[in-house]
Amino acid sequence: MGKRSVFLFLATIAVLYIVNPAVSCAQEDSPAETKTIDIEKHPNKGLVQAAWDSYNVKDYDRALSYAERSIATYDFKAKQLQASLKGPIPVEKTHQYWPLNDVATAKFIKARILWLRKDESGSRQVLSDIINNYGYAVAYDVRGWFWSVSNASRDMLKAMELGIDFGDSSSSYLTFKAWEAYTEKDYKSCLGYAKQCVEMYKEAALWQQKSLSRYPAKDDIKKYWALNDVGTCCFLAGKSSQKLGMGNEARWYFNFVKKNLYYASCWDSDGWYWRVAEAVR
Repeated sequence: MGKRSVFLFLATIAVLYIVNPAVSCAQEDSPAETKTIDIEKHPNKGLVQAAWDSYNVKDYDRALSYAERSIATYDFKAKQLQASLKGPIPVEKTHQYWPLNDVATAKFIKARILWLRKDESGSRQVLSDIINNYGYAVAYDVRGWFWSVSNASRDMLKAMELGIDFGDSSSSYLTFKAWEAYTEKDYKSCLGYAKQCVEMYKEAALWQQKSLSRYPAKDDIKKYWALNDVGTCCFLAGKSSQKLGMGNEARWYFNFVKKNLYYASCWDSDGWYWRVAEAVR
């Protein structure tokens, strides 16, 4: 594969597959600190960043104020930029579309706050607005990638339907929650978390699988995080599907591991790795 193909693949993964949230920037379980950002004293920090900073310390009133201010100030320009696009924003031009990205992100923050305040109807309305009117907006995650705000909104609506929360949508979080639900015999929730992980990180897992010619050494297994998490979630989705009487779906997940993710590993709490492909035979 040429250098250009590799770049395009990685760019696609960054924007389309590693979705979410805000949620990735938003750590709802962090202790509420007293620190908040005064946008008047730090204008260069930006309204959306100030909204995230306030959200992260659970100062939701201030976060909502910053978000609403960003929307009121830049929404007209944001809609103009959205209308000018025929497809996803090129990665190298992302900064040129900052009004679109900021307004969509501000609305996503607003939707999260409404949901936390038990206003599910209001949250759904804002999420639908993002999907319908800001479809190409992206947000930057502090962990080093861009995520699609409209995809994140779809994921949040899906989670609402399932009655679960995808948290930061990282593969590790989704896998942990899938295991937790499976252990508690909540197979419907387990399937929801596991399927989300597979949908979001399948391409990254396949990429890591193709980079291997044999099972990785024990010290290297952690490097293949997507392969391991997606393989594990396929295992859990298959087992949960069996428990729910969904035989065909269970076979699909098991066969996907055997044919495509045969070097996937899962960490056992007893202190060792087991091979997922062997567990689904």
